Parts: sequence; structure tokens; C-alpha cells
Amino acid sequence: MVVLLRRRSLKVRFGDARWGFFYSRLKANLHQLAMIPMHPKNWRPSILVFTGNPKTCFTLVQYALWIGEERGIVTLVRILPGNIQDLMEKRQTASTQLKKFFQNYGCSGFSTVMVLPDLDQGICAMLQAHPPGPLKPNTVIFGWSSDPAKAHSFTRHLRMVRAMGMNLVIINDKGIPQDLSKGYIDIWWRGKKNGSLMIILAHLLTLNRQWADATIRLFRIIQDTAGVQPAKEALEMLLRAARVKAETRVIVSTDSFEKVFKSVSTDASVVFIGFNVPDQSQAEEFQARHTRI
Repeated sequence: MVVLLRRRSLKVRFGDARWGFFYSRLKANLHQLAMIPMHPKNWRPSILVFTGNPKTCFTLVQYALWIGEERGIVTLVRILPGNIQDLMEKRQTASTQLKKFFQNYGCSGFSTVMVLPDLDQGICAMLQAHPPGPLKPNTVIFGWSSDPAKAHSFTRHLRMVRAMGMNLVIINDKGIPQDLSKGYIDIWWRGKKNGSLMIILAHLLTLNRQWADATIRLFRIIQDTAGVQPAKEALEMLLRAARVKAETRVIVSTDSFEKVFKSVSTDASVVFIGFNVPDQSQAEEFQARHTRI
């Protein structure tokens, strides 16, 4: 076996002792964290945000930072489809752009730019290759796609995330609300397994100064008055498990979810709606249904 090595000479006149110190502590702490069993009460958001130019996706990036900047890790990801040899200069420009975004807006986070033959391969590689161990991402954020031509590829990306066992958040960009401090954060729970996640994400929003006085409201729709008390108790149980304060309301109605939602949450600053990732055969119907909400 022949091993060929090319040695790169590093010439440094003055070093910074802090770099070595922080690196050593980081390594030691990562090893320690990896040995400690994870408990739900210690959960922290480690978020991958798939974005292009963050200036054109500002709402998407802003919500990710509100949720994860202070108590977790936010990484902005940009994928450039193509050949890496042809796109090296564009990759460097995109990388610099993401780093400057954090600097210009005074927020903390990480960024990465990957070049792969197509977007599917890029997302798949990023989900598998990003930092292992305690820094491994547990939440992925996409922007909502309402383009019918992209329904199947969009659904395919969602299914990749779920196959990796990660939490999935899709943000339908309708701009940043004008007055956050006095607004409502509405959560619509429909009996699915994502109720706890929605409550935790809503709570993380309120930990930011801009959202500190916002009120969390937890809703559930049922069709029979006999189920009001059990539904109310289920909502209260969700809140106790998450240790979050919120108003609860059970709505009895036989109208469609879309109609009830639009009549109740018109004054909300942000709304969390649970969903199940559809099969590929349901991609277009899933996209059309949620685009109408």
C-alpha cells in the first residue's frame, strides 16, 4: 500500500492561546455530554435551517433564531446544486454571505454551504453528515412551498427528515408580526403526537424579549359536547408535561378545521398547526390543503 501525503506548512508568527483553551474545553465537554443519558427535561433545540439567501428568507431565519439562538444551536444551510469544481467560487461567496448575516444582525449561529449534484442529495447528505453526538441536529426547518410543480419534491424532503427521526417545522412566511409583545401564540392540537413539541416551541418564543408578554393559547376542536371535559383534561395534561403556562379552549363544531381556524385565530401573531408527513401519492392534496389555511 502506498500512502501519498502533502504537507501544508503553517507559518504563524503569533498565536492566540484562547483558541487552544476553548478547543480543549469543547472537546472535553462534548465527551462528557455524550456519556450522559439524555432526559426530555434537558432537551435543547439543535436546528438546521435550509435556506438560500437569508435576506430573502428573513422570516424563516428569524423564527429559527427566536426558537433556538439562546437555548440551542442554529445552523443555516445552503445547498448549491451542481459540480463542486465549477461552483467553488460561488460556494465561497455564499459562505461569506451567511457569516455576514449573523454579524450584521448581531445574532449567534453557524452556517454551512454544500455543493452536490442535486438538492435531494444535498439535503440527504446534510441530515446524515452534520455533527454527531450531542450536537447532532434534532429539528429541521423548511420554508413552505405552495408551488404545485414542487409538491412531490417538497414532500420527498419532508419524508427524508422524518426517516432520520428529526423534528420537522415548516414555516409559511406571512411576514413578521407588527406587535409581538401583546399578541397571541396559537396552538391547534388535533390529537397527534406533536402536541408537546408545538408547546415547547411556543414557549421558547416567549423567552425572547420581543415575545415576553405574548399569550399562548391551546385549542382543540371536537364534534360532540360530551367530549369537552376529556378534551380539556388532555390539553391540561400536555401543558403540565411541558411545564408551560397557556390558556386552553375546547371548541365544539362540525365545521371544517379550515373554517374554525380562520374564525378563531385571526388575531394571532403566529399559529402552530400539527400535521402528519404524507405519502408521496398524497403530496399534491397535502400541499393544496395546507396552502388554503
